[in-house]
Amino acid sequence: MYTLTVKIAGAGTPLADGDKSVAGHMWYSIHDGSDNKPLSFGFGSAHGKSSDIGETTEKDDSYYLSTIYTGQIEIIQEQYNKQAKNAILASLLKGDAYLTAKHNPTFARW
Repeated sequence: MYTLTVKIAGAGTPLADGDKSVAGHMWYSIHDGSDNKPLSFGFGSAHGKSSDIGETTEKDDSYYLSTIYTGQIEIIQEQYNKQAKNAILASLLKGDAYLTAKHNPTFARW
């Protein structure tokens, strides 16, 4: 069973590096139902500033130590594949290049 899980960490959530989240964070993970770990994708500041270029984050499941909300839905393999492709593309294309690709009609959408 393929799943997509949305997760929200509130302001003050403990982080794996010993700090606490200032504003909170939202991300999602997808899982293919195998013994593999879920793939985790979020979007955050590239340099830790609230008004900076963003980048895809892939370690939110292990970086945020708790959540205030977690919701999971079942998805089909095609949706799983598109989400994985989009997230990997976003992590390769940083900043303006990602925004350009995202708004290109050939960019795979859910």
